[in-house]
Amino acid sequence: MKEEIKILNAQFVISFGIIFTIIISIIINYDVKQKVLHKKRIFNDNQKRYLNLINRIIFILIVIYSLYISYLQYELKKYTNPKPYIHQIYANALNLFAGLIFLYVILENWNEEGINNTQNII
Repeated sequence: MKEEIKILNAQFVISFGIIFTIIISIIINYDVKQKVLHKKRIFNDNQKRYLNLINRIIFILIVIYSLYISYLQYELKKYTNPKPYIHQIYANALNLFAGLIFLYVILENWNEEGINNTQNII
């Protein structure tokens, strides 16, 4: 029971972290829209690049934490009903892989205007 409460609390942290990264993504997208419309922007290009990079790193850390929590859930339920938790672990691993690819693309094309002009929400 105590472990399940810890896991639920961790899932709240994960959910708030994902909401945070989505809000940052929305702000970055708004800034890009302002640039396209030639209106006053929130960030300059360099600030936007770093914010985008930090947002991706935060997302990757959230996914790693989520992967760890999924593993803890699996350990708790491996003798009763492990199948859904194994699928969660696979899904988190795929999210981690996708996040790492996106981070690589950002770093590989750091000075390119196009790749840093758009923001994937998650």
